[in-house]
Amino acid sequence: MSSLVRRWYVLLVGVALTAAGCYVASTSVSESYESTSSALLLPPPSLVGDKGNPFLYLGGLSAARDVLTARLNSEPVRAPIVEDYPGVSLTIAADTTTAGPIVLVMTEGGSADDATEVARRVLEEIPVELAELQDELEVPDRSRITTMDLTGAAEATSSRKDQIKAIAVVMVGGLAVSVLLVGVIDGWLLARGARRGGGPPSGSRRRPASRRRRDPAGEPETDGATEGESAVDADVHRKHDHSGQPSARAAGRALSGSRR
Repeated sequence: MSSLVRRWYVLLVGVALTAAGCYVASTSVSESYESTSSALLLPPPSLVGDKGNPFLYLGGLSAARDVLTARLNSEPVRAPIVEDYPGVSLTIAADTTTAGPIVLVMTEGGSADDATEVARRVLEEIPVELAELQDELEVPDRSRITTMDLTGAAEATSSRKDQIKAIAVVMVGGLAVSVLLVGVIDGWLLARGARRGGGPPSGSRRRPASRRRRDPAGEPETDGATEGESAVDADVHRKHDHSGQPSARAAGRALSGSRR
């Protein structure tokens, strides 16, 4: 945190570059358009009866819905629909959020018209493929399952999901790199300042140099402890015995005199 405070200008540059990167990401990633439609499978007349309510007999159609979904996702059915719209993605799946036999059709593309048109063609293909499946099994007319469009080919709406994702990636990455760069630059500048100063890094204490007083005549004046030690050394030197060893008694007298 202290490095961020010291090198705030580096962090400011990083934030500015990150903001510029977010703007570039928002303009380079185009917005997309999404359309969601659905179709419902209905029970056969033989099960409902002439005056029955078909919505009361939806529980046994989940298996038929799954078979129909697999047929719609097969390459022979899917390819002719999407080959004319290469920029559109198509998803056909069972609606697991409800208990009814509902088939979801979701499209996404760079054009609202293309996404809507693909959804419309899939909804038109659902009853055709369901009829072909039952034709292969030679199902009687009164026992055939039918379909009903719930929402139709809904008009595609704008989605900024990809743009938001790109901006989030650039923002997180840019801020992380900025903080890391601040730490590197701060450490490098502190180390360079310590080398130029020729001393220990900032924060360490230097031992103060001994001060020497000067007398009025301009000669350096030593403190009392230094003078006393010098007097003791001189007295001891004069009173060496002939063997070259200092006299202990003389040294003691000299030391006592210097203290007084």
